[in-house]
Amino acid sequence: EKATVIYYSGQLPNVLIDWLAYRPRATALRFFPDYDGVGLQNYARLRERLGSSVSLWLMPNWPAKLVMFGYAQLWSDTLPAFISATKYPAYERFEPGVLELMRTMQQRGLALEQEAVWLDASSPP
Repeated sequence: EKATVIYYSGQLPNVLIDWLAYRPRATALRFFPDYDGVGLQNYARLRERLGSSVSLWLMPNWPAKLVMFGYAQLWSDTLPAFISATKYPAYERFEPGVLELMRTMQQRGLALEQEAVWLDASSPP
C-alpha cells in the first residue's frame, strides 16, 4: 500500500494544514499524535479543514496503556489545548473512538505519548 509519513513535533504548522486542504493529496489521512491536549487539538484543526478524510489512529489496547503508562503531568500541561479541541465545530463530528479516548483521558486525568504503542500493557512497568 502506498503511503507517506510526515513527522512533526508540537503544533502542526498552519502552512502544512493549508497545503493539505488546498488540493486533496490522498483519499485518507491517518493521524497518530500523542494522546494529549496538543495532539487532540491538532486532530481538531485537521478535521476542521479536511473533514472526515482524517481519522485518528487508536493504538491497540489504548485503555490499558493509558492507565498503566499515562502521565498526569502531561495531562495537566496540555489541558488548555484539550479544552480548545472541544471548542472546534469539528468536535461534534469526531469519531466515536476518539470521543471515548477523550472521555477516558478526562476521567482519569491522564495523557499518553504515542511511543506507548511499543509498550506491553499486560505486565507492570
